[in-house]
Amino acid sequence: MPSNQSRNLRLAAILPGLCQDRGWQAQVEAYALLARWPEVIDAETAAHSRPAKITAGVLWVEAENPAWMQQLQYRRDDMLAALNSRLSHARIREIRLRLPDKSAAAAPEEKSPAVRFLPPDPAAFADFTQLAAAVKDPACRQALINFWYLSHACQKDEEF
Repeated sequence: MPSNQSRNLRLAAILPGLCQDRGWQAQVEAYALLARWPEVIDAETAAHSRPAKITAGVLWVEAENPAWMQQLQYRRDDMLAALNSRLSHARIREIRLRLPDKSAAAAPEEKSPAVRFLPPDPAAFADFTQLAAAVKDPACRQALINFWYLSHACQKDEEF
């Protein structure tokens, strides 16, 4: 029976190719960037907003309140440029702003379930990162960590 380390090495070896073959590379890249939201935009803005989902090249950002929504409106072009400057496979063509929706109704422009971003448990992430440290190749290790993170953070939601 193979050890966890050898299984991780094999998974890390095939993961980048699988993402590319399935056409997931752009999605994985875009959602990985959203996981680093405070790094892409300033910490203060990140404290009052959150990336909610990406649908057909449109990033939906939730603002904490109407005042922050107005502030984000003024910064939309800068945020879009900052996001796209860090992407090599994906492109975000538009940023749409909204306030958190307290109702269960989906946005009228949505035709299919959206994907929402909820950061996974930090302890579980730390445990997995420690496990992935066995993967020698840094690019493969990071791809594996990104894949784990996104598989736990991105959830389909019929009501989002």
